[in-house]
Amino acid sequence: MEVVDRNTGKIKKIIIGEVKYTTDRDYMIQKLKELLEYIYFVKEKSVEGMYVFDNSQSQIEVEGILFVDNINFKLIEEDIVRVYQPNAVNIVLERNLARGI
Repeated sequence: MEVVDRNTGKIKKIIIGEVKYTTDRDYMIQKLKELLEYIYFVKEKSVEGMYVFDNSQSQIEVEGILFVDNINFKLIEEDIVRVYQPNAVNIVLERNLARGI
């Protein structure tokens, strides 16, 4: 999903999501690793090196969301990837994202 600034037409944020209905913890971890790779390899032609992740020249924020079944795991508070389960009652999107910037 792309979040675009309505005034400038520029991409402000890219959200990459994976939905994996599995109870297999190892499979979830494998998909989490793949999601991190997808995030790492997002490119922007207008910046040196072209990669967005951890590039001070890029103004684009990249985030990953992984939806899984009820699997026991330690929740990590991280800005790069968020993991949600079906019983998650509060899936919070940024205020600007909900309004479409």
